[in-house]
Amino acid sequence: MKRFLTLIIYVTLPLLLTAQQRELRFEQLPIDLNVNGNIITGIRQDKQGFFWISSLLNGLIKFDGYTTTKYEYAPFDPLSIPQNQIYTFLIDKDDTIWVGTPEGISRFDRRTEKFIRYNAKLIPGMPDFRNVGTINEDDDGNLWIGNYEGELWRYNKRTGQCLSLTSRLDYTREKGAAAEFHESIYCIYKDKKGNIWIGNTNGLHRANKRPGSGNENSFTHYQHDPANANSISHNEVLNIFEDSKGIIWVGTKFGLNSLDVSSGKITRYLPDPVNPSAITGREVSVWGRAIIEDPDSSLWIATGDGLNKLNKERTAFTHYFQNNSASFGVLSNMITTLGTDAGNNLLVSTTNGIYSLILNQKAFGLLQHDVNDINSISTNDILSVVEDKSGIVWI
Repeated sequence: MKRFLTLIIYVTLPLLLTAQQRELRFEQLPIDLNVNGNIITGIRQDKQGFFWISSLLNGLIKFDGYTTTKYEYAPFDPLSIPQNQIYTFLIDKDDTIWVGTPEGISRFDRRTEKFIRYNAKLIPGMPDFRNVGTINEDDDGNLWIGNYEGELWRYNKRTGQCLSLTSRLDYTREKGAAAEFHESIYCIYKDKKGNIWIGNTNGLHRANKRPGSGNENSFTHYQHDPANANSISHNEVLNIFEDSKGIIWVGTKFGLNSLDVSSGKITRYLPDPVNPSAITGREVSVWGRAIIEDPDSSLWIATGDGLNKLNKERTAFTHYFQNNSASFGVLSNMITTLGTDAGNNLLVSTTNGIYSLILNQKAFGLLQHDVNDINSISTNDILSVVEDKSGIVWI
């Protein structure tokens, strides 16, 4: 009995296609998020393969690919998460999870699945962090903590010492309740050289580590200047990212910017309603990671007006908007945060759930015998397929 096999060869398609040319396949993940009005503020995968998701309604969520586990506030349990409102979280280099909430910062104990709260009431000498909106870790294992009241700290996990760096951010904080959420630190980012970048309501700030100076840092400030087109486009810096070429990307309240640190050159990418290749939306997302680079070196940017992809030449944006009619479309233009999994697939969080996009999508090419084409294969009755060392496929 003959075996009839179909030869299918993967043919890589260019990633740079417009939404009109090709519908990307966004598949919604089966995660119970109670998404009605919920905001996903972060999504990351740990070293064990679990996905961790933070939200403004449902606390912290663990997803193993099949089921979800929710860690929510319990009023009479001091070891529960302090609030269901999670602004940010960090998985550090030891795979430890740190969570930022209106109540401050907490550490998740994987062994007991409980939360240890770090505050002045429980730990003497600890600052009153509260309203922690961003956390990151430097090369020495210190935590950098910023809140929505403009305060910045560096916390040494080994010694327990916490140093305030608020005064180094080149602005004078207002006093009283009016300062809350008006002098926010939105993001803290570590680049490949180990420098820490801070984005707040007063611009972009780089904490440069001085060689041989221990834990001392000097600060470089980048701020908007209406008279200087080579300055960042807005002082409210919401997100920071470094691409594979070492360019720093700065998402702001009005537009995206690239910063070539070596030359100091800043290039603005601003929304333009008459330019179909311009970025959409006035501001880049403030939640979690809003800028990610894919294996093709394209940038993906989350905005409140759809998902944008900037080509690797950095010359044009492709836009992906809400598509209720598509079988595999995104059901919201409000993109809150982005993530990647171990396979470098893009994770897109919206107000209507989390979607996965396979970035290295490949189409199937079918080779068949054509009696009118001498360049076609000789028969459709394929018995074996072998690839030699030169990459030639023998049929």
